[in-house]
Formats: sequence, C-alpha cells, structure tokens
Amino acid sequence: MFFICDGNIIGSGNDRRRFPDPEPLLFKSVGEGSKQLNYGKVYSSLYGYMVVVKVGKPSARTKPGNHGKRDLQILLMHYLNRVHFDAPMTPLELEIYHQMRNYISMVDAGTTVEPDSLNRLVACCADDSSIIGICGETKLDNEQMSCVRFRNNCQVYEYYISHHLAKGFESLSGSVTCLSGCSSLWTADKGRPIIISNRIIDEYSEPNVDTLDKKILLSLGEARFLTTLMMKHFPTYKMKFSPDAIAHTISPHRWSILLSQRRRWINSTVHNLCELIFLPELCDFCCFSMRFFVFIDLLGTTVLFKILPATAVYASLS
Repeated sequence: MFFICDGNIIGSGNDRRRFPDPEPLLFKSVGEGSKQLNYGKVYSSLYGYMVVVKVGKPSARTKPGNHGKRDLQILLMHYLNRVHFDAPMTPLELEIYHQMRNYISMVDAGTTVEPDSLNRLVACCADDSSIIGICGETKLDNEQMSCVRFRNNCQVYEYYISHHLAKGFESLSGSVTCLSGCSSLWTADKGRPIIISNRIIDEYSEPNVDTLDKKILLSLGEARFLTTLMMKHFPTYKMKFSPDAIAHTISPHRWSILLSQRRRWINSTVHNLCELIFLPELCDFCCFSMRFFVFIDLLGTTVLFKILPATAVYASLS
C-alpha cells in the first residue's frame, strides 16, 4: 500500500511523533521557477505499507509541501515513468524505488473503500487485458442526516444515476469519460508505459496554468482531465466501470460547499466534453460513434445550465 500526504501534523496533546523521523529528500513538484523545489519524507514498514509525506522547503510556512491534488498524482507518475525508462531519479524517488507494483489505486481523502473493492477492480483488469482504467461505485455515508435529509436524498439519487446509467452505458463501449477521483484503478504498464507515458505526464504536469481553460482542466477537474488524456492517447484501450467495487464518501452538508462543488463539476464537465468531441479515434457503439454520445452529453449539460436557475447559480459563482 502506497500513500502520499500533503503535510505532517502532530495531534493535539502529543509532544512528539511515535515513529522515526527520516530526513527530507528533494523532488520536483508542479509549479513555476523555484516553486518546483519541494521535499518529502518516506516512511516504510515490513508489512508492505509506504507513506510519502510532502513537507516542503524549510522556509515554507503556509501549507508546506502542499501543491494540490494534481501534484500528488504527478509525483507517482513521474516516479513510475523513470522506473520504466531507466531514467535518472530524484533522491525521493530513489528512496521508494523497490516498493512499487503495476497497478495504481487512487483514493480521495475522506473516502472509505470496502475491503473487497480493490480485489474486484484488479480482477476486472486481469480478466480483460485491454482495460487501462476502471472505477467503482461511490455511495454517500451521510444520507440520513436529518438537517439535510432532503438535499442528501437528491444527491443519493444523482450519484446512483450518474454511476449506473451514465457510467454503466459508457462502460459498454469501454469509454467511461470520467473515472471518479474518489476511487479508481489505473494500469501503469502493459509492455509499454500507459499512465506513466511521457505524453500523459507532459500534458498533465503542465506548470503554466495561465488561461481559464487550463485552470478548469488542471485545477478544478483533475480526475476527469486525466481520463480525457488517457482516452486521447490510448484510444484502443478501455476505460470501464464496475458496480461491485464500492466506496463511501460524505456529501456536502452546507449549501456553500455544495454550490462550490457543483461549480467545479459543471465547468469541468463542459470543458472536458469539448476536448473529447474533437477526438476522431473514439470507438463506435450501436451504429453510432462515441463522439455522437459525447455531443449529446455536452448538449444536455449546456441545456441544463441554461434552463435550471440552480445550475446557473453554480456557474455564476466562478
């Protein structure tokens, strides 16, 4: 098991950590200029667990080492890329060299995964060698909170149809357009690099986020954009959905958080669908090109944006 954390916190009432504190090691983060310089510590055990904690430069004071979710993924992808191509490594990457495996499981903080979920995702990949990315179903843990029961029940319904109808239909053709950031599994290598390929890493680690389009793709919807890149560069492989692999998360309990979440999701959906609609290599399904279904999805999202006041409020907050 491999974990990457943005920072190291000593709990209240504790005056010291209860494990050896290794030396911080240099590595390269997403950023411009001197912001790319970062440090991390590697904690490992005899039981197959490894934790990499990004601690930042000694001079950092605010959120040391924290460069966002994309930086966590790029750290792992850069490492596996250098392993595959036998390229020079940073001191941090050298420290974790002997611990990696072929599959990369990504789980958001605050998400709990059922004990058999990872086995089910790996089993799907082992059964079908053309799968390079797969996600499971995400359910809500706080749907019965009385103060927000109506809002949460609406979200339970939305989560269900987005997985079993949208992702379920896309999975028939192996073209799931968004592998959930809550819980997903990626293939690192299939005789040639996949998620660790130079093309994926170069685009996904773009440091100059200087336009609104780049900000939405790289900062507001990382999981969907990573899926878009995989479909762009590996159109002959499959992106699938498995309803048997279940993860649990917490829905927003305040309107302000819910509106912020929906603003990110809607903007990310529109921009990524615009990227996908111009990909000629998308597969065909039932006499229709997958580009046709992407267009219908984009049209539905746009119409929803124009006719529903709530959706307009979400976007207006951006």
